[in-house]
Amino acid sequence: MVQPTKNPFAIIKPVDFRESMLTSSTVVEADPPAWSAGATYSPGDVVSVAATQRCYECLRANSGVAPAQAIDGPSPKWKVSTKEALTWNAAAFYQVGAHVRLASTHRVYECAMAHQGTNGTSATVTLSIASPCVVTWPNHGQPAGTQVILSSTGSLPGGVAADTPYYAVAVTTNGFSLATEPNGTPVGSTGVQTGTHTATVRSTSPDLNVGSELDLWILVGATNAFAAFDNKWGTQITALQSLSMTITPGEVVDSIALLNLLGSQVTITCTSGGLAIYSKTISLQTDIGVYDWKTYFIAPIVAQDDVVVTDLLPYYNQVITITITGPAAVAIGNVSIGRYVRLGELDWSPKAGITTYGTKDRDRWGNVEIVEGPYNKRFSGRVVVDGKFVDQVAAILAQLRDTSVVWIGAGNLYSCLIVWGFFKDFEVDVAYKNQSYCTITIEGLV
Repeated sequence: MVQPTKNPFAIIKPVDFRESMLTSSTVVEADPPAWSAGATYSPGDVVSVAATQRCYECLRANSGVAPAQAIDGPSPKWKVSTKEALTWNAAAFYQVGAHVRLASTHRVYECAMAHQGTNGTSATVTLSIASPCVVTWPNHGQPAGTQVILSSTGSLPGGVAADTPYYAVAVTTNGFSLATEPNGTPVGSTGVQTGTHTATVRSTSPDLNVGSELDLWILVGATNAFAAFDNKWGTQITALQSLSMTITPGEVVDSIALLNLLGSQVTITCTSGGLAIYSKTISLQTDIGVYDWKTYFIAPIVAQDDVVVTDLLPYYNQVITITITGPAAVAIGNVSIGRYVRLGELDWSPKAGITTYGTKDRDRWGNVEIVEGPYNKRFSGRVVVDGKFVDQVAAILAQLRDTSVVWIGAGNLYSCLIVWGFFKDFEVDVAYKNQSYCTITIEGLV
């Protein structure tokens, strides 16, 4: 009989992370400064350009190179930022391709249809029987191009339909006409009308218009301050030399996984009621590849990029602070806070690797063009399960069939066996009364 190893096979089932749980962060969400033709920029600098309504990150040092004209070619100076954008403004007109962010969601959005930004509101209005039809709405404050929906307790005049998007044109202080498209020709009205009419202006806030029938915005991704909480392993919060974030889970947790790290060390502290209850500092420096004096000096530096901590005290009201420091850039790709569940012991000889989504295209002369792409981690192996817990393990895995969790193959012993993802398949072999085996394949997120 194969004896169990000392490599715990476990999971951290994360809590559903809400925006309100991130109570503070040293990575500030703020509008980047406007690009200036007279300024000199270094790699990593972020600027905004009003003409394109986008933000750009500097790739190569330059002076006076306009971002919108230098994002393509063999040596681009700038790239469009997906983690920095200007704050959404209800009073602004947005063109296709514009990027905005919302502090309430920590997300960046891209404009999919040109429109006038508006806040949601409604009011009782009157409509004239005329060509064009005039909507009277005293001191409405809506700019030209605002989308308006009409409804009535009775009937609207002919030529004007209920629950149909119209656009405000010929705007005055106390009214406007209606067109079926922005800057279009005003519609006329005929016949008779009854009842009380209401004009409703829908908010064009991005969080209310992603995937809606208006299709005004497309979700680009999380902001730099929230990238570690977007359920994507490959997106990182980045900063220079240090970053710190404070999280209030609001429920009992005992474990935390910090993945896709860059830096020298990580410190985790927990407080409850203002009193310190836990503190741990973990060095990310390793001696991988160092086996003599020569390799000590010339071996490439390999840092630990995944850390799992499973001994947090299970306080309901604890506040967790994570601090990452380093000599230059620091980053973190995923923060998962939850409860630790041990399923068994990972037997020796697991298989670990990655799947890359880059491309390698070969032309008819045999030349290869390689384009680097994202990748995901994966591993497979056999888990030794105590005979008394076979049904429990099988049930837990069945419950996790479509769920992303942190899979821990052997504690912090091997980073390649720490994967944020899902199981591809598993099979339980009830081999003995006191001991069984579960073969499982874990597939990581990109």
